[in-house]
Amino acid sequence: MIGEQITLTKEEREIAKLIAERRIEAGNASGFYRGKMSDLDDLKMNYEGMMGEIAFCKLFNSYPDFEVKARRSKDDQGDCVYKGNKVDVKSTKYHRGKLLVTIWNHGNCDLFCLFTGEDGEYTFKGFCKKEDMLRKERIIDLGYGKTYAMNQNQLKEYEDL
Repeated sequence: MIGEQITLTKEEREIAKLIAERRIEAGNASGFYRGKMSDLDDLKMNYEGMMGEIAFCKLFNSYPDFEVKARRSKDDQGDCVYKGNKVDVKSTKYHRGKLLVTIWNHGNCDLFCLFTGEDGEYTFKGFCKKEDMLRKERIIDLGYGKTYAMNQNQLKEYEDL
């Protein structure tokens, strides 16, 4: 499935935007810190993130988490469930972008995965296990603070984890 391309419909993009707007409202009302590894504004970042989650669900026949309640990272169970694993879906507009996971927010997921693309057009890049990602030697600083990073060539198909 690595390299598989997913295109979201107009309706899926509209749902993603609605959920992104509601999540921002819930986050603002909660007062929780929401750091990020990007210079994108909150709406664009949340919108692209939600579209990445929907792309994952389309590709892997799963169902997205549409909950809009603000959660602390320790309570985060990832974005989707796939074959019994909690998956945190990450996306970047950069075709050669890295899988990034903030130091402070890696929740209780089992797997991370990466999609590249934007505006409803995404390419699946692969999975990694939480324990393979959250290693001291993966910590870098891209100008937004320390983060875990993994190159795309290190990501795997689910069956190869």
